[in-house]
Amino acid sequence: SADMTNIAEVGTAQGWQFYSFCQYASENGGKVYSCDPRDVRNEEYRQKFEEEKKVGFFTKATSLEMADECNEIELFYIDGLHDNGSVVQDVLRLKKSQSTKRVPIWVFDDFDDRFGSFEDIWSICRASGQFKVVKVGETASGKPSHQAIIIGRMETR
Repeated sequence: SADMTNIAEVGTAQGWQFYSFCQYASENGGKVYSCDPRDVRNEEYRQKFEEEKKVGFFTKATSLEMADECNEIELFYIDGLHDNGSVVQDVLRLKKSQSTKRVPIWVFDDFDDRFGSFEDIWSICRASGQFKVVKVGETASGKPSHQAIIIGRMETR
């Protein structure tokens, strides 16, 4: 089937995106892994998706620790720290978790030159050769928000 089953997310925050992924995964037999050094998840959804349905797996740490928990990931959603170097670190840590059966998709949220991560994401996009930039609406402050999407395997150099 063409459905994504295993998803890894960096940057859980309250978990709205995490639990949207969990709802999807619960209908597709998948699992969702998410990490954040802070735990401020919504309690109701935590119980529903992590305890009852057992599709969501939260790591109260960074992508370093989460990378040991997940494998065969088909969709990576990177929305962690926006400073210079963090995104590259997330990719380097998580690439060992990429699906071996299907071409993975990498989504980088907040692709904007206001953030230190902009140049890193742009470098990763150029290196991949297979990317799209999508406008996804506006930020809370009213600025346009973009995501960079890469379809393809991150290779070891």
